[in-house]
Amino acid sequence: MNMIKEWLRRIRDYPALAQSNEAYAKLLEKEKEKTHNLLEENTELVKQIVELVGKQELEEYWNNKRQKKLITWHARDGVKMDVRCFFQTDETLPKFIGIADEVVADTLAWAVLIVHYRAEKGEFWQYAYETMLTKTGDCEDGAILMANILMNSGVPYWRIRLNKGKVKLPDGKNGYHCWLTYLAEKDNIWRMIDWCYWPEESRDLKLNWKDAEKYFEPDASWNSKYSFSGLTKVS
Repeated sequence: MNMIKEWLRRIRDYPALAQSNEAYAKLLEKEKEKTHNLLEENTELVKQIVELVGKQELEEYWNNKRQKKLITWHARDGVKMDVRCFFQTDETLPKFIGIADEVVADTLAWAVLIVHYRAEKGEFWQYAYETMLTKTGDCEDGAILMANILMNSGVPYWRIRLNKGKVKLPDGKNGYHCWLTYLAEKDNIWRMIDWCYWPEESRDLKLNWKDAEKYFEPDASWNSKYSFSGLTKVS
């Protein structure tokens, strides 16, 4: 008799029990969806963290590969100056939009078109705004202008370097030169960005540093934070 009563109770309660199970199933499905979304968000976050760590490691590597040294130059009418001072924050400069490699290529093309080469009798390095005003200058003036435009366009500072040193001129003679180099994002290989001596070879990031080593012998290079002594590696 008691068994019959128990079965009758179960039959009576089944619809409510089934409804309760259905509600639980819906709740469980929602939690699964939340968990899935959370996992997707975390996966993207992990990717971003890995990418950020990779960039930080790359920045640290290139900032420590060469021996750091204070580099000065009699840059303006014989005044001895820290070469890094020619990197300046100036939002009045042109700003190019796009991924970094495209910005660099566009900046070089713009400089070749806009800046007219003018040889100097003495040594007078122009700040970027001065070259913008006159639209003239020699090798370092155009290189300094491009470097500052790249900074203003959001290209990471450690991917941009100004260099000075010996160079073989197009006529075969030796000279002294200042030029820009850029660590391309697409393959992390340094490119020559030379607006006055080798503009066509440098166009669209075609000229690798390795391809140009026979022409260039830098005695110093620098970005906006650090200056480095020639090609001397840290032991």
